[in-house]
Amino acid sequence: MLEQLQTIISVGLLIVSMLTLITTVGYVMITRDQSLTSKGILETEIRKNIVETRLRIIEYANKIPDKLSDNEKESIKLIIESLYEDYRNAYEDACSKYEDKKIDRKRFEKMYKDSIRQLVENSVHKEFYSEPQTKYTCTLNFYKNFKN
Repeated sequence: MLEQLQTIISVGLLIVSMLTLITTVGYVMITRDQSLTSKGILETEIRKNIVETRLRIIEYANKIPDKLSDNEKESIKLIIESLYEDYRNAYEDACSKYEDKKIDRKRFEKMYKDSIRQLVENSVHKEFYSEPQTKYTCTLNFYKNFKN
């Protein structure tokens, strides 16, 4: 009688363990899918942010009149510098998400390797990526890893 009771308890514990395992596997699969969805949303936001900052520069540049006073030239220069800073910040934000492994790293490398190289090597931006004073460390780290 005692042996039968122990067997029933063991079978019951086995069933509970199996149900727990099944529940855990289901939860892991749901969480994995949500994680992939979150990465996809982040990647879309990154792309959108970079494109929008680039478009703002182009849009503003097209509105600059041909003849300007010195004061107007200085104001425009400050505005363009601010727009360029937004552009560099968009890439820095993207590269920080890459470093933190919040996005698909292989896809990011494929999509942004060339544009980041062009950004860092561009004469307009080059001074902002000089070490040790650069505030764009994530972008510079990415660039160094994929320079060639």
